[in-house]
Amino acid sequence: MVGEEDFVDTVLPKKARTRKPPSLSVIVAHVCRSASMSEAAVKAPGKGRAAAHARALTGWLAMKSKAATLTRVAVFFDRELSTLSHAVSNLEERSRNSESFANALNQHLDAIYQA
Repeated sequence: MVGEEDFVDTVLPKKARTRKPPSLSVIVAHVCRSASMSEAAVKAPGKGRAAAHARALTGWLAMKSKAATLTRVAVFFDRELSTLSHAVSNLEERSRNSESFANALNQHLDAIYQA
C-alpha cells in the first residue's frame, strides 16, 4: 500500500489534509493590495465605500479560511460587529446572484492561501 497514489486518502482523514489558515495580517495585506489602499485607510473612521468593501472582504476571507472570527475582524477594524456582519452577508448574497462575483471572491480566497 505504501507508494500507492491513494495512500494518503486511506491513511489520513480529510480534515488532516486541509490547508492551514493564513493569519489575519496576511488577509488584511492581501485585501489592501488588491484595493490599492493602505491599512490605515481601511481602518480609518468613516463610511467610505471602498474601505467598507475592503473590510467586508477581509471579514469574508477570514471566516471562509477560518483565520479569524468576524468578532475578531470587527475588533481589528474598530467597527461594530453587526455592521461588519451585514456587509459580509451582502457579499455572500451578491456572490449567490453573480457567478463572476463568486469567482472573484474565490480567487481572493485562493490568493491568501498562496501568500
